[in-house]
Amino acid sequence: MARAKYRHDVRLLNLLGETLGPLLDTVLECAPTAPAAVLTWIPGTPRHRRQRGGDPAATLARSAVTASIHPPIGRPSVEQLLRRHDDRPQADRDRAGRLVGPQLVSVVPAPPFVIVLDDVCTTGASLDAAGRTLRQAGAQRVVGLALAVRN
Repeated sequence: MARAKYRHDVRLLNLLGETLGPLLDTVLECAPTAPAAVLTWIPGTPRHRRQRGGDPAATLARSAVTASIHPPIGRPSVEQLLRRHDDRPQADRDRAGRLVGPQLVSVVPAPPFVIVLDDVCTTGASLDAAGRTLRQAGAQRVVGLALAVRN
């Protein structure tokens, strides 16, 4: 995971994203009456995106949707709905700082049903911040999806 994330290893990110396809399908099957879903991600800091040559979570999101077996009409679209309002990475913070989560803003009005992808979930604060931001922007249902959980 570290190599995929910190070096933006696209080949490895695509392989990891493919493993998320079935999990994404499960999320969609649990919400059969929900409006069409949009998959978005917790964006990396601007500094990390420059250093890594892109946003690993965005690559994971696109790959997960491609690996989804739902027919194209049922597949979620992939859209960047969130932007970092701060440039301080979660990894640089102590536990109390991590629990605050990143400062996120919505870049567009949120669709009714959003699935938020986080590459690594440590405290859940990033997913919580994303959920709050998206609900304030109009989302009615927000589901979090993480590739890895770290204690």
